[in-house]
Amino acid sequence: MESRTLLLPIIAIVFVVIYLSTSRISPYDKTISVMTSLKVRIVHYAKISRVLPSNLNDIHEVQQDDSLRLDGWNRPIIYRHDNNTGEVTLISCGESGDCPTEDDNIIKSFQVDIVGQAGN
Repeated sequence: MESRTLLLPIIAIVFVVIYLSTSRISPYDKTISVMTSLKVRIVHYAKISRVLPSNLNDIHEVQQDDSLRLDGWNRPIIYRHDNNTGEVTLISCGESGDCPTEDDNIIKSFQVDIVGQAGN
């Protein structure tokens, strides 16, 4: 009877370990998630301010939370922008951390309509 009593907690622990090891988000997926979140915040900032943020720290939520600036490998996401065209590019140097090599870089580019600019 004692062996059954010990076996059940061991089996439960094994299942928990398996679940936790398989349910983690990959660094790539975390990076995509962070970039998507940054895009939403950048678009919102531009809508309110009528200009793109000069850097990611201009966005209050990003300034307060380092995880919104880091990719899945805990490296800073590179932010590039052009206020004249509204073009924004977010770059992660990927697993290798080597930029500008493009073998594993994750690049998200998008256009932001900046309300109040000439021609908008």
